[in-house]
Amino acid sequence: MQMTAMAAPFSQSYLLDPSDQWTLNEASQKTFRTYKDNLHLGFIDGSVWIKIEIDKTQNINRMQKVNEDHVLILSPFVLENITVHEQFEQTWKTQSGGSLANLDARICPYGMHCFILSNENRSANKVIFVKIKHTGYLTLKSEITSISALATITAVYTESITFAQSIALSLFFISLVLLLIDRSMFILVYSVMQLSIFAYIVFASGKMYLFFPSIPTESFSHLNYQFVSIRIFLIVLLGYALTKNYGTNRTYRRWILLLMVSSICSFLLIAFDQMRLGIYLYVITIALNLPVQFYGLSKSSHVPLNIQRLLKVSYFVFTSVVIYGYINIFTGSEILADRGAEFIFFTNYRLNGLAFGVVVFLVLIFKYYDEKIKSILREKDLQIDVETSRISHEKLKERQTLIDILTHELKNPLTTLRFATYSLNQKLASDAESQSRTHRINATLDRMDQLITQVANSNKIDRFQIEQLPTHVNAKSLIMQTIEDLLPSDVPMDRQFRLTLPQDMDFYGNPQMLLLIIENMVSNALKYSLPESLIHIHGYQDQDAVSLTVSNQFPENAKPDPDKLFQRYYRHDAFQPLPGMGIGLSLIKDAANKIGSQISFTLEDHLITFTLRVPLCTP
Repeated sequence: MQMTAMAAPFSQSYLLDPSDQWTLNEASQKTFRTYKDNLHLGFIDGSVWIKIEIDKTQNINRMQKVNEDHVLILSPFVLENITVHEQFEQTWKTQSGGSLANLDARICPYGMHCFILSNENRSANKVIFVKIKHTGYLTLKSEITSISALATITAVYTESITFAQSIALSLFFISLVLLLIDRSMFILVYSVMQLSIFAYIVFASGKMYLFFPSIPTESFSHLNYQFVSIRIFLIVLLGYALTKNYGTNRTYRRWILLLMVSSICSFLLIAFDQMRLGIYLYVITIALNLPVQFYGLSKSSHVPLNIQRLLKVSYFVFTSVVIYGYINIFTGSEILADRGAEFIFFTNYRLNGLAFGVVVFLVLIFKYYDEKIKSILREKDLQIDVETSRISHEKLKERQTLIDILTHELKNPLTTLRFATYSLNQKLASDAESQSRTHRINATLDRMDQLITQVANSNKIDRFQIEQLPTHVNAKSLIMQTIEDLLPSDVPMDRQFRLTLPQDMDFYGNPQMLLLIIENMVSNALKYSLPESLIHIHGYQDQDAVSLTVSNQFPENAKPDPDKLFQRYYRHDAFQPLPGMGIGLSLIKDAANKIGSQISFTLEDHLITFTLRVPLCTP
């Protein structure tokens, strides 16, 4: 903002008073350093004296009245204590002001401090000394104009502040709309941050005093810097709120927590009048936030590349501008401090509001674009999966049909061969060598028969062809019939088995699957039992299920591997010469799962026990 229109010609210079003890007479005897336009000194100890010399000989302006009083305007509003010493006749006229002064008699609406100067025509030049006491970094703009021009200057200043407030408030309302669309922590944090930016601008411009006139001004002395600490806290949290959606590691979360604690400490330091230390701390927090967020992005998984690039560029630009501004105001150089203050003004009033709003809006666009692409890809993958499943199902159905045909057709020649070898064996009863050959042929046929039976059963389980509805099956009858079918006709049942089965114990389920399970359990026990040992079959019923246990002893060198027992094609090396493929137990497990039952086993020394639990059910 330029306020040179209709201003009286004047020169200005400054002097630092580190002790804050000089009187007006002492300060007037010192050598002042001249400056133009704005004065930026960064942090200072003590106070600053400003010397303003008005050249009244050139104060002839057609838009000014000849005897009109002048007005000294000082800004920004956050200047805390101002004392104006005006040369008047042979004495000095003193006025007090500043953000901590009584605001009842203000002639400036807000954002500036105005002091009316008397119009003294007897003097060609007028000297004004201004003493400023401020705890933050000092930025000062002074202007002298007429009372009639004050309204124009005030309107220009008001327009500038209103524009900044309008941007911040508009972005806040936009964030609320975005919150309705994307109810995420990311947008919620951004909304709170945008509200804090608006509050900061309202306070820094002086409007806060209009909203809360009854609160002592001392309560607001450091709020503008505390708002910056709050904003730094929210910026750190904003980065985390987005990054956490893509997965973060523990180290990143710890660093984020440390940065947020640092921002809180900065807020507290400023609140307890440790201004410089508090600002140093939040500048360090800003600087550390850059590598921490870069680290979080690098460790997060599935972050879209366009979002990652946008965030990295945004973090780098924001951090660079802010750090550059603060470093300059700490240098003590008038030129660098002036440049740094301009950067700080830009970031506080413009960049944090508008630029962050643009970044957040672009992040949402990229995020929804990425989600849309993923949704399309998922839909395509689903269509491919459905088509692949259909093709696989058709092929599986064809394979199962072929297996059914082959197993059925192979059973007929096997039966013929069995009958032929039996007849041949009867005719060659006196030829020991021929009988040995027929026995080997029979053993091979048995192996082929078991193989075909197991393949047919496996195919039936895979399809789970239910040819009969679930029904009650007496457990004892089913087991005894199975044992009779498996034992040779000349072997008594009590020589091989010990049965403990309640007469009224029933299974409820599909008869085909139950028969297949029981048959394979008993067959497995017969095949792998220690010779001359008994197989124990025990049945019992509880409130939930009917349970059947089949226990047999195995040879000392044939202990099964418990991790592989139910794996298809697993057989212990000791039983490799025996007929079979090693799929019996896997068939039992698959069939039990199909009908909602459970099969388990226990190993104790040389004893293995299989337990089948069939849930109770009523028709």
